[in-house]
Amino acid sequence: RPATNRLLAGLPLVDYQRLALHLSEIKVDRNQVIQRAGEPIRHVYFPNDGLFSVTAGLPDGAMIEAATIGAGGMLGVEAFFGEDASAPGHTIVEVPGTLARLDVVAFRHEIASGGALHRLVRRYVPLFIGQTIHVSACNALHNVQQRLARWLLLAIDRLDDGSGLHVSHEFLAVILGARRPTISVAAAALQRAGMTT
Repeated sequence: RPATNRLLAGLPLVDYQRLALHLSEIKVDRNQVIQRAGEPIRHVYFPNDGLFSVTAGLPDGAMIEAATIGAGGMLGVEAFFGEDASAPGHTIVEVPGTLARLDVVAFRHEIASGGALHRLVRRYVPLFIGQTIHVSACNALHNVQQRLARWLLLAIDRLDDGSGLHVSHEFLAVILGARRPTISVAAAALQRAGMTT
């Protein structure tokens, strides 16, 4: 079937058909951990739908989101840079969906060929790094209400299938590095301002 992940959909048909022999589709649930910090990357994933959070661990054991990934991206991009890549943080399912999973050996083989997938991922990498830098700056400089507004805009942008966004205040507190009551106050302020429903 045709790819719904935009990176895979950007491949020429012959490249996609060759890669499709190695792809398997998996369904994932909210809060499921796809990759764990420090573990070797054994698969890369191309989201078809849903929303995924790459988180950074803090010294006190808390987590904070470093990147939000939807159907326009991939999980495990670190494998693009070397054979012994490991996950820099936990990747968690924010909104349930499906992923096209590709064994990292098959991914590295396809990347080494220098073909269309290599070119697409090479263009994606600076965007991913840029987003991570932007999120880091936002986490350092902005208050919780501003960080929540940014996250909501990113999430809605990445959920362009009209499926809607349903996440708990507890989950938002984890990924935004805030306490749950603080998230509730920030969400109420955004609602009063007419920015959320």
